[in-house]
Amino acid sequence: MQQSQWLVASVLTLALPLVACSKEETQAAGQSASKAVDAAKEMGAKAADEIARQFGELKSKAEGQTAGVDAAIADLKRKAEAKGAEAKTSIDALVADLAKKKDEIVKMVSSLDVKALDAKALEDAKKKLEPLLAELQKLIDKAKSM
Repeated sequence: MQQSQWLVASVLTLALPLVACSKEETQAAGQSASKAVDAAKEMGAKAADEIARQFGELKSKAEGQTAGVDAAIADLKRKAEAKGAEAKTSIDALVADLAKKKDEIVKMVSSLDVKALDAKALEDAKKKLEPLLAELQKLIDKAKSM
């Protein structure tokens, strides 16, 4: 009987440090995983903030450029009244082009949801919007030269 008690005591003596070690390692692993999750959340939040900032810049650029269209259209209409029928026809066509391009840009910008944007969607939006803004600027420049 003493021998079995001694055997149990020996096994427990050897097993307890292993259990404690295992418990500490499990806690450490849990803490590491928790820290990794927190870091990933923080990185995700920073990425979302950067996307929102870039979207804000793109939206401001589009709004700034489209804001001048109404004034350019009003100016063209005044010029059309002062010029002959042939000039009026080309000015009316330019007015229609300006209004169409402005509406296209406004529609595109308003369809974008900053909360649903990721980096790829933002880049895709830029690739579509920047050429439209360049075309609009050419039309505005043309209107100013008339």
